[in-house]
Amino acid sequence: MGNESDNQPQDRYLKGHEILFTRDDNGRVTNIGRVGFLVKKTNDEDPIKLLKRAVTAWVNENDSGWECWKQSGQDLNVGDLACYYTGPDMFVRWGIFRLHVDVFGSDNVTYYDRHLVDEDDLWPVFDVLDGLGSVTGEVRTNSDDPLSVYAVKQLVPVTKLLDAGFTVRRRE
Repeated sequence: MGNESDNQPQDRYLKGHEILFTRDDNGRVTNIGRVGFLVKKTNDEDPIKLLKRAVTAWVNENDSGWECWKQSGQDLNVGDLACYYTGPDMFVRWGIFRLHVDVFGSDNVTYYDRHLVDEDDLWPVFDVLDGLGSVTGEVRTNSDDPLSVYAVKQLVPVTKLLDAGFTVRRRE
């Protein structure tokens, strides 16, 4: 008798879903759970409903599912599912293929739009101007002295730009 993965359709007949779960503790995200899986392309059911249907069937029809339900305190969530995760074929029986469950917890979880660069920490930018005063490029440097660096895009020493008749001016 073959295993459950032998019943999986070919990749060209599958589409993927990914669901992210967050745990909020006083307005701060402390945990993130991720569940990804494939279903047949013809299945247009909402991904969360698909997952809930499969997890419910697993609890009803499988001893480890029932144990997970009991251990969860009857509020089975993605963290509980991760503890009982047995591999990508876990829900093939219910039409979910290549299941993966991950849970991340950290004191360092932050919001998505958190800026990773503070503008005040960027190096000064100097405009390179041609003989007519038109900006033709820029130089970025960790120094207030543009003569000590190379023009970033052209990899040309700034002194050579000056010798060629260009002007270098700090951008305001």
